Amino acid sequence: MLRRSWGAGVLFLTAIAVGGRTLVTLGAVEALVVATAIGRDRQGLSGFNALLVGCAAFTLLCPGTATQLLMLGAALLTLPLKRMLDWPLSRLDLPSLTLPFILATWLMLAVAPIAGVAPYAAEAIAETPSATPIAILQGWSKGLSQVFLLDSWPAGMLIMAGLWLSDRRAALWAATGSALGMGFAAACGCPFSELAVGLWGFSPALTAVALAGRRPAAVVAAIALTVLIQLLLRPTGIPTLTLPFCLATLIADFCLKNMPIGTTGRNT
Repeated sequence: MLRRSWGAGVLFLTAIAVGGRTLVTLGAVEALVVATAIGRDRQGLSGFNALLVGCAAFTLLCPGTATQLLMLGAALLTLPLKRMLDWPLSRLDLPSLTLPFILATWLMLAVAPIAGVAPYAAEAIAETPSATPIAILQGWSKGLSQVFLLDSWPAGMLIMAGLWLSDRRAALWAATGSALGMGFAAACGCPFSELAVGLWGFSPALTAVALAGRRPAAVVAAIALTVLIQLLLRPTGIPTLTLPFCLATLIADFCLKNMPIGTTGRNT
């Protein structure tokens, strides 16, 4: 969530514990601790991609020893991937964001069938709720929880609390990003079954948080771009994860930084 705050981090981990299965929580914590220890990092920059891998492993794959090993391997892989991506992107004054998590998770999912690991299937699929105000609000909150691959509106509220604790502007933009993502996706004809579980809220929310210091019109445009990229990637069938957020944020950040002075909309 791009916050350098231990208090926010505690609330985010609490959200994972509340919204995820026990194995998801344990996987997230294990990946976070191992990657942070090996990276010897006190700022959290070595752990967040690994934590997301831990969430993804036991959300997308059946539990077992092979999944555990795949998860640890992918979590550790985020460390060299981050260094490799930071080098060219830093020359453009751009961050790697969650690209290491995306690449490591894709590789983990590609190797899983070879290791005899099947995709995880939920025991029961809940019926799609009607588009009532309550269901819409829950979908908005789940737009925040889906950052950690969680289908849980209480987890989303805990994440909002963590954001509010660390930076109120970031919290407001996260809320706005999730809401606008849902709205843009609905306008494009996306089914409410996807809106209700937050699938169109998490990447726009992350984009909004990442660009929170920019001119509001630029942030809203970047949110719209995030939804557009997600729509374009949809037919590929690959798990997009947070890729729409990464691409939209990098494009928007690059364009804003290379505009003539006085038109970037940065807060100074």
